[in-house]
Amino acid sequence: MNDQNKEWPKYIRDLVDNPWFPSWIKQRLIFEGKLSEKQQKDWFELANFLIRYPELKNKEKEQLTPEDNQLLDSVEKILNDLLDMLKEIKGE
Repeated sequence: MNDQNKEWPKYIRDLVDNPWFPSWIKQRLIFEGKLSEKQQKDWFELANFLIRYPELKNKEKEQLTPEDNQLLDSVEKILNDLLDMLKEIKGE
């Protein structure tokens, strides 16, 4: 790794530490930093679904692409896993 590549994390930290940097971005970076790589992927899939929901809702079942179906299946699995975690915490 060259010296230039070693410096970029310092620049990012310096940028985020500036008082003018939006606090919601800081909070998001902290939140994402606490997630595993799988959890980050899951949150991305959920966000992708929420963004595309109106489009997907208006499509007929026959119009869904294989990518649409893959997204729906992925979101279903993520939500079921989260529901299981919630039930475990609640003792159900």
